Amino acid sequence: QFRGRKYYNATLEYRFPIFKKVQGVVFADVGSAWDSPSVPWHNNGDKFNLGVGPGLRIQTPIGPIRLDYGFGKDGGKFSFAFGGQF
Repeated sequence: QFRGRKYYNATLEYRFPIFKKVQGVVFADVGSAWDSPSVPWHNNGDKFNLGVGPGLRIQTPIGPIRLDYGFGKDGGKFSFAFGGQF
């Protein structure tokens, strides 16, 4: 949800089996994005953006499908994606 030509992000994810090709996850994400030449949290005291939530990883013949619901300072948001993040 954050946009800019420069960014940083980090993810911590714990995966656990549910069914044969389905894994559950809990995750925490931190990051930010900006367009100015300086890093926002370094110069003006902006805080890191943090999100946490649950999700599912489903293994399919065309690759993994990620279904996540993240909670952050602006409420919750659903995310759907193909492919592994790492």
